[in-house]
Amino acid sequence: MAERIDPLPDARRPRRALVFSGGGARGAYEAGVVRYLVEELPKRIGRAPAFEILCGTSVGAIHACYMAATARQGPSRGIQLVDFWRTMKIEQVLPFSRRDLFDLARRMVGVRRLTELLRGATVPDRIYGMLNTRSLERMVVRAVP
Repeated sequence: MAERIDPLPDARRPRRALVFSGGGARGAYEAGVVRYLVEELPKRIGRAPAFEILCGTSVGAIHACYMAATARQGPSRGIQLVDFWRTMKIEQVLPFSRRDLFDLARRMVGVRRLTELLRGATVPDRIYGMLNTRSLERMVVRAVP
């Protein structure tokens, strides 16, 4: 007979999760939903919804991080996220130059990783994708408290 594991004291209370999807520009839509959840929904139901679990993928992970980091800021965090998306320019997120075009070709054929291996690098400090995401990374670090 299997040992019975006692549930946590609050196991009877439902836990609510807010799960964000990935998809780049879909994040703008998600920002609008977040704004509704933290600004408008509390007005309709008389209290702010409590989310015990926040998770997401890609841009959704950034939103989940933002929601966790701003949890004590109240309703203004919704419009702040929407404003972040409204003021964003693609050139800020993914600047693309002629050099980037050359790097893109090298990345596609794996030349950069091969060069690193020849230099003796064992574990890269960054996993390379098709585009350089350093600008996006800096933007997220500035936006999420």
